[in-house]
Amino acid sequence: MVGGSVTQHRGLISYHRRSDAGCEVSTTHRRGRELEQLLGGFLTRHGYQVRYNVVIEGRSGARHELDVVGDKSDGLTSFRLVVECKAWNAAIDKDVVYKLAGVLADLGAAKGIIAALSGWTVQAAQVAAQANIELWGPDELTARLGQATVSDLRFTSSQVQALGVLFVAAGEPARRLVERSARGTLGVGREEIVWFGLIWLPVWILQLGITRVEGFRRVSRVTRSWNRYEALTGRHLGSSHEPPQLVPIDLGTSHLRPILSDAKIRETLIASVERWRSVSSEEAKKRHAANLAKAGLQVPFRHVAAEGSQPAYEPLWSAFLTKGGKERIVAIDGVTGRERPDLGHALTTRVQWVRESLAPA
Repeated sequence: MVGGSVTQHRGLISYHRRSDAGCEVSTTHRRGRELEQLLGGFLTRHGYQVRYNVVIEGRSGARHELDVVGDKSDGLTSFRLVVECKAWNAAIDKDVVYKLAGVLADLGAAKGIIAALSGWTVQAAQVAAQANIELWGPDELTARLGQATVSDLRFTSSQVQALGVLFVAAGEPARRLVERSARGTLGVGREEIVWFGLIWLPVWILQLGITRVEGFRRVSRVTRSWNRYEALTGRHLGSSHEPPQLVPIDLGTSHLRPILSDAKIRETLIASVERWRSVSSEEAKKRHAANLAKAGLQVPFRHVAAEGSQPAYEPLWSAFLTKGGKERIVAIDGVTGRERPDLGHALTTRVQWVRESLAPA
């Protein structure tokens, strides 16, 4: 059977032809073995005693099969490094990182590395940062092993994968919108464009169960809404009565790190609901109802329950503009191609965070 897969790298869609499943598994196995040998040689050159595909019993009595183990001793202390090699055609998820973290704890190993030829998900990166585990993708492997050495592995350039929405809007029309915005009114207040490019905006999708009393018989009815909130300031981006259609995307290095957790956004939303319930005057009711409408909830309702959440990323064409020492960010929706002043404001209020997220590692 012949098939293929569609991937996206920095807004460009490409199609990769794939042979039958048996050949793919064989190729993955071969690449995994080659990767183990390359990394073992790298550790040997740095003074480690290296073993491949070893089984070690941990403190718990469990037996762990490890791809590459490097041991080093200076006569006073010993240091053990465990390397897992994932020559997969898909990004590794957080479960792979959790598993290695458990192995390291059971073995008392000092450090772990996961070499992932197809990158990793955002959640995997977050867990790795907490567990003292390094993730080595194509860029890291090339830096350590050399392009020529690893070229035969034919890994992809994908570094960080997640679920999100594909870019649709072309870059040139988006840049013209930025240039128009930078000109100001009648040329007054012209700004300089110092950077233009695409970024991935982190969002939280909350599934809400909303109970309302309807009809002559006053029957309670639950409807569901999927509300999207950007994860920098918590601004509501939109709502739908069906789950949004998300696809695997390659974030590369152009994604922003979330500031707000889904729990924080839920807490803020529920607090707004409670404030609306607690006031009694008509004026206060209207004021809090307007705030709820901005947050994606229309009154009246009897009850709101947050039933689940999903992290995702949405595409933006963005630009840094400066004038007189002041800086702002212009955001163009990567799907509709329209300017989003609300998102531009949200990004500008977090401009330092945006810069640090986009800075090279």
